[in-house]
Amino acid sequence: MEELLDFIRRNPRVRLRLTCPVGPGSLSLDLSSLAQVQDGVLELRDQVMNTLHLSLPLDGITALHCSPGEVACTLSGEARLTLAAVCDPLAEERCREVVGAFEVELGGPWGILTPYERETIREWLSAWPPELVQEALRRAVQAGARNLRYMDRILVSWSKSQVRSLEDVRNLDEQFAARGGDSHRRKALRRERVPSQAAYRPSEVDWEHEPPL
Repeated sequence: MEELLDFIRRNPRVRLRLTCPVGPGSLSLDLSSLAQVQDGVLELRDQVMNTLHLSLPLDGITALHCSPGEVACTLSGEARLTLAAVCDPLAEERCREVVGAFEVELGGPWGILTPYERETIREWLSAWPPELVQEALRRAVQAGARNLRYMDRILVSWSKSQVRSLEDVRNLDEQFAARGGDSHRRKALRRERVPSQAAYRPSEVDWEHEPPL
């Protein structure tokens, strides 16, 4: 079932095709839908009116066949549901822009990425919004770490913090800065309370007021 959940997460806009046996023939349904899973139920809704096309409990799906752009589900009663990814032209263009940015920063003088780099970036873009992938690239370049491993650590860190948008990144940065500021202040206070041993010679110590060891 993880394959279905992952497919829907990466492809919320789908072409819904449902075939059900009815008497001697069959009933077919072919619609564009928005797919989501809530409380163990797969919901397919109209993209404009948000009306419900279909609602299926996940435990009623008995078999899956997945390909990069399509997932086929076998339901009880020999019904078959197929969800095909619907490409978003704007999203596709945004992904091309991100790949172009990687070519500039990682592609060397000729702007050419290796097959491994292209495959890794493609996987990131299938799992993350393009703007977050580009933000990870920007931060890696800013840190002088132009490599995929550093960027992957950034994305893994964001995943653990439930980051889903640039706004989440900004909020996370603010929380980090606040924690770091408190830490710096505590260290400064400790330095003020503890005299530096290099600041005076033993003969200059006020032994009468020195705390006991």
